[in-house]
This record gives sequence, structure tokens and C-alpha cells, in this order.
Amino acid sequence: MKKRTGIIFIILGILFLINAIFGRAIVIPGYLETLTPGVAVPDIPIIRIIRYLVWAYSFKFGIYFFVLGVLFENNKKRKEIIIFSIIGFVYIIVAYIPISFRSALFFGIVGSIITVFSLILFWIMANSKRESNNNIFEYIGLFFIIMAIYNLCGFTGVKCFALYPEKMIEYQLQDLAYSFANHIIAEFALGLMFLVYSKIKKST
Repeated sequence: MKKRTGIIFIILGILFLINAIFGRAIVIPGYLETLTPGVAVPDIPIIRIIRYLVWAYSFKFGIYFFVLGVLFENNKKRKEIIIFSIIGFVYIIVAYIPISFRSALFFGIVGSIITVFSLILFWIMANSKRESNNNIFEYIGLFFIIMAIYNLCGFTGVKCFALYPEKMIEYQLQDLAYSFANHIIAEFALGLMFLVYSKIKKST
């Protein structure tokens, strides 16, 4: 029963991910229309609003259901599945709640937390009694992910000013912003690839 449920969730997750990737071409024109001055939301057909909302949440639900499916399919404990289900669903509910303030202090505090916990994570990994299970590719993967997170600071703050578009335009930093964005996505991709490779090496 668990395996069947897991397969259903995995398929559902993949379908949501396909919609997230390819549905963009359908919903973006309508979304841009809502940004046009003089166009009120009530003037937009409800079906187009629903279609956009489904697309907007498709990636999050896709990953959510895929992970649930993997947990069921691999017979994880019921408690573990419930914990992930609740945390994941609560996150999806609040994911698009506006948090539109601009605060250097907020970024400074959260950035410091990320830095400290990154160092703690590396320290724990290196000093774990199960150190042999942490191959070097796991360290490399986490290194790239942390670098990507750090570059978000430069992208949004003092370097590209993504959070201050008027400054980005004033200082003509658009090309630099493109460069930072490309670095960030590449670093995240490298990080995940190295982490996956480290897991493959552990299982062989």
C-alpha cells in the first residue's frame, strides 16, 4: 500500500514539475497583462487566474509530492512522513506572503546565521564518528551551495543592487547583475550535482 501511494505521489509531483516548466509559456502573457496600467484584476477571467495560481505553485507542489512519494516508496516511518508533510505544506501556504521591506539589518542578521551554521555544519561533518561516510564530494557540494547563497548578498545588495533597481539603473549595473545571476544558478547546480555524486559514491 505504501509503495503504491508513493508511486502515485511521485507521478503527481512529476506532472506538477512538467507544468511548472512548460506551463510558463501559457500563463506569462496573461500575467504581464495584469501588470499593464489600467487593467484591473476583476477584468481578468477567473479561469486565467486559477491557471496562473496552479502554475505559480506547481514547482513547489511538484517537489513536495515527489519527496512524499519517495518517503512512502522507501517505507519511511510514519512519524517522519508526517513531519515532512506538515512542514512542507505550511511552507507552501506562506511561500508567497509578501515580505516587502528592505532592511540591511535583516540581511546582515540572516547572513550571519547562515555563515555560522555553515561553519558548524562543516565542523560536525569533519569530526563525526561516521566521518568516513562524508566523502570529499559532499564537502564540495555544500561549498558551492554556500557560495551561491553568499553571492545572493552581492546580487541583492552592495554590488548589483537588485533590491534597489533605481540604483542598478543609475550606476548601469545590469550586466553585472546578469553575471551574478548566472554565477548563482551555476553554483547551485554544481553544489547539487556534487551532493548527488557523493550519495552515489556512498551507495556503491
